[in-house]
Amino acid sequence: MCEYSHAMGNSCGGLAEYWRVIRSHGVLQGGCIWDFADQGLCMPLVKPADGALASVATDMPPPPLGGKRRFAYGGDFGPPGTPSDEAFCINGLVQPDRRLNPHAMEARAAMQPIWTVPGPAGIGTNDAELTISNEHDFLPLSPFALVWEVQENGVPVRGSIVTELPHCPAHSSARLTLQHTPHHLSLRPVERHLFLRFVRKADRCEVAWAQFALPPWTRPPSLLGAAAGCSPGHGGAAGVQVVDVEGAPDLIVPGAELTVAFSRATGLPSSIKYRGEERLKAPLEPSLWRPLNDNELGSGRNKALMKWRMAGRPSHENGHMRMIWGPTATPCPDGRVVVRSKAALTHDGDAVIHTTCTVHPGVDAVEVRARVLLSGGDGGTDANAEEGAEDEGESSREPRGTFLRDGSVVVLRSDEASAHLDVDGSQVRARWDDCGAWQQLLVRAALERPPDDSPIRYGDAVFLIAHTGVPIIAEPETLQLAATTPSANAAQRFIIEAESGAVQNGDIVRCCAPIFLKIASPSSCFRSKYVAPAARHGTDGSVRLLEDPSTWRLQPGRATHFYHAAPLRVGIECALVKKCATRVRWFGRGPHESYPDRLDGAPIGQWDGRVIDQTFRYCRPQETGNKMETRWMALSDDSGSSGTLVLALGTPLSMQCHHHPLDDFDTLPESRTNRVRHGADLEAKDLTTLCVDGAMAGVGGIDSWGNLPLPQYLLSLDRPVEWAFALRPFSANDDPASLATALVDAT
Repeated sequence: MCEYSHAMGNSCGGLAEYWRVIRSHGVLQGGCIWDFADQGLCMPLVKPADGALASVATDMPPPPLGGKRRFAYGGDFGPPGTPSDEAFCINGLVQPDRRLNPHAMEARAAMQPIWTVPGPAGIGTNDAELTISNEHDFLPLSPFALVWEVQENGVPVRGSIVTELPHCPAHSSARLTLQHTPHHLSLRPVERHLFLRFVRKADRCEVAWAQFALPPWTRPPSLLGAAAGCSPGHGGAAGVQVVDVEGAPDLIVPGAELTVAFSRATGLPSSIKYRGEERLKAPLEPSLWRPLNDNELGSGRNKALMKWRMAGRPSHENGHMRMIWGPTATPCPDGRVVVRSKAALTHDGDAVIHTTCTVHPGVDAVEVRARVLLSGGDGGTDANAEEGAEDEGESSREPRGTFLRDGSVVVLRSDEASAHLDVDGSQVRARWDDCGAWQQLLVRAALERPPDDSPIRYGDAVFLIAHTGVPIIAEPETLQLAATTPSANAAQRFIIEAESGAVQNGDIVRCCAPIFLKIASPSSCFRSKYVAPAARHGTDGSVRLLEDPSTWRLQPGRATHFYHAAPLRVGIECALVKKCATRVRWFGRGPHESYPDRLDGAPIGQWDGRVIDQTFRYCRPQETGNKMETRWMALSDDSGSSGTLVLALGTPLSMQCHHHPLDDFDTLPESRTNRVRHGADLEAKDLTTLCVDGAMAGVGGIDSWGNLPLPQYLLSLDRPVEWAFALRPFSANDDPASLATALVDAT
């Protein structure tokens, strides 16, 4: 291996997968994370009065604890137009002043020199057999001690220290059995973990850690379950009078202590008042966009994902969300009120959201259940459809990952050459049997597609757009890149023909199908020479145009699941009143940020901190602060006496909070230019943004110039994304952890 991970900005996703391979096979050597440090220079926080950039300070003292520095990078030097690589050298595990970036914690966890896994007997209710691997080159385990603890719902309840570890020289393993829970103890129905820390005996410095879930534990059902027996038209009077005035922007569900208003524009809560005090600064809204990180800018996500930027934002806010039906409120016999709605999220109606919100006056909570899915192309525009029913396209649509469509990203593999078509500079060749960035091709229909965005079929003409954004063109004998964007030029148009008699013109082109590609004019097909890849047989891998057809196979590209790119997150966003949301406590991964492909360095526990500290100030602002596998999050004033509990219902969720709108971390639309250029320039606002997400993509890190996160960390809307949570205001007499447990245990 050489440079296998690029630490530019919010990065280093996939390190755990690399290190699983490294530890599994023992034959890989070398390997560099590029770089160790962000290469930036300290610059004054205050610019000169005339607006010109002051000279870079070389003798600035370190900032106070919790302070901030502005680090200059490419584009900060010289007059406007001075060439630079912008933030490309801000690519380290640590900041320029050597303070840790969050991904440094992932690298530390992946490369720690003592590695622990369950032994053959496994991790039991009372005992744990551990296999400890000493990956030091010279040291045995004798200079180290093991500190262990049992955590219940993220809180330590018992533990001890093992001062004499088994004999274990460098590059060897040993077994250790711990009795972590006495057999006579009765176990409470809580989530339990065994947490291990290996420390140096001399100074108690931690050198490695591990965490394992302990049985038995099954997530119990929540008091805030589905609204059974309360379907539309079957409600019962229970003393709750819903205020539903025609023409009013909201419908209101009043209560003795909790009053919730629901926006007619979204079907979601727009106001939550608890004992007369408003908790929402801005309403709940669906969100399918997250601020782009450096890896996403480098792979062109700022353009490829544009349809999702305004998805979920109401049309009166210049967004693309529009109601299909609802919201409708149904009182239930037990006093609950259920509010249902359905809305299109995108400008083309391609994605829809179903929401079911339930006000629970008995526990002063509002439950939100959401389901986002592709609509099958009709946009779900039938406003007269029965409430709660799916569109026919939603329930019967074939998964889009199985067929080719306008906007698919694919790779083309030659059966004869055992190589994929690649574009390097202006040359089009078939040299390697891999699917990297150079092999990715965007398929665009050469003719205007019908409004239902149907699949591409045999006999259709398409453009093949290289990763550079330029179409492939047929020259007299070979393939090249065109000098213009796709046009009516027949040499840029390729007709997909069936390779066998099993299919014919008009049939859908499916994933991995063998095909012929025929030039629209003149009548010829292009093919690789009848050879293996150039790396083995000394050819240049060139592609020629011949009379006889050659078989290619359409395979899914990395950018998508064989159709246009899915969003980076699917969730709901709102803003809380800041005075009741400056402190954050949560039960999930922490204390630093974590993402689906970068969470091994963040243990599960209960954490407590300031909201302002959850926003990591990357040198160039970008996506930050996510907390994976969050069971609950409590936002409150500094003393914890007044706040709002967010409780994941069922599966733990991704959550994050900031004193900034997310746009502060983002680039301008259709641009690579940041709204705020330097992390030190981010200014806290009079709000607390809260995100509760049902799905979150990885951050990537293989490189920052084309590769996406590993396929398992990309999102897909081929199947619905469903998630649920509850919002429960609390006061001085409520402990958030106990309140969260009570809401679950009350069934």
